[in-house]
Amino acid sequence: MVHQCLMQVVVTSDKHKYNNSDEATIVVRANDHIGPIEGVDVRVMVTTSNGFKQVGVSITRSDGKGTIPYEVNLDRGGAGIYVVDATAWRTGFDVGQGSTSFEVVN
Repeated sequence: MVHQCLMQVVVTSDKHKYNNSDEATIVVRANDHIGPIEGVDVRVMVTTSNGFKQVGVSITRSDGKGTIPYEVNLDRGGAGIYVVDATAWRTGFDVGQGSTSFEVVN
């Protein structure tokens, strides 16, 4: 059996509250017990307050961060709480997961 290293995944957004047409910046950080992990494939799913889902992808840089832009659209997603779920994977590591949320107002 091959031992996989543990990966910690932390998901954040640049603000806690957005207005229509704002661009949210979602950041996924991947670390292990040594430090940041470069080259991690990251997939995020944003679920809006009305259930609309949108996927974004990135790859972490040398600082362990992958950045995904998300354009807020009230017509598509509505006002309320948006949930961001992230999955991160790289050979040699267990799959990592993390989540965050932000609010969209009129």
